[in-house]
Amino acid sequence: MRFDDTVAVLPEGVSINFLCRRRNPTPYLFFMPFDVGLFGEEQMLISFQDHPPDWIVIVPKNTNEYGYRGFGLDYGRQIIAWVWQNYEEVWWIGVPSLEKVRTVFGISSISLLRKRKREASLITSPRTGGINSNQSGVHGAAWADLPCTKPLVFTTRVP
Repeated sequence: MRFDDTVAVLPEGVSINFLCRRRNPTPYLFFMPFDVGLFGEEQMLISFQDHPPDWIVIVPKNTNEYGYRGFGLDYGRQIIAWVWQNYEEVWWIGVPSLEKVRTVFGISSISLLRKRKREASLITSPRTGGINSNQSGVHGAAWADLPCTKPLVFTTRVP
């Protein structure tokens, strides 16, 4: 990752931008149901198309408190469809679904996506296989390849 690369975090996670010292090229910092309803998914998508970030981080969030299951499930579907068409997943950690019960700090997985090269073929889902709910895993790039300037380490005790 170059120093001037840009990052967008979906549906929320602007602290990742701050900690990694990367700016979001769109004017939108949050993609929660309220924000998508306020600004309009079409406007947010146009902003992504006009100013695509070099990287996208997807941190799934349970949005039941807002009356939705999650970003890309029952809101933000046009945005997430555009993301999967134009980005490739290069790293992920955790369980492959929001439906899994065991999470770390309420986060079941984190995905790092890189903008596709124009000649790359488009695929709808980069992940094959998965991890069962009592395991965690790191796939793709090595820890040293992550975009943060300093590594972030979270520890937790799971009973």
